[in-house]
Amino acid sequence: MYASADFSIGTIEPSQRVMGMVNNRYSEMFKAGNSILSLEYPGVDYYGGEEFLSFISSLEDFSKVQPIDEKHKKRQKEFILAKEVDFFNSLKSLI
Repeated sequence: MYASADFSIGTIEPSQRVMGMVNNRYSEMFKAGNSILSLEYPGVDYYGGEEFLSFISSLEDFSKVQPIDEKHKKRQKEFILAKEVDFFNSLKSLI
C-alpha cells in the first residue's frame, strides 16, 4: 500500500513521543521507498533516518516536497535494512 503512493505521512502518537519513540510505520514507509512527510517531533530519535524525511510544518513546506528519485529510494531501503540487521544482532546478543 505504501509503495503505491507518491508520499506517505508519518505521525507519532503522543504516548510514543513522550518516550522518544518512532512509530513502527516509519520503517514500513522506509522499506516502501517513497517520500515520507513528517512533523518534526522534538526529543524523538530518528536513528539517523532524518535525511530521508521531509519535515513539514506548513502548507508552504508541503508544496515544496518532491517525489524521490530511484537512487534515493535505494539508499532509503538500504538504510532501513541495515538498521534491521543491527536490531536483530543486538537482540541475539541478549539471548
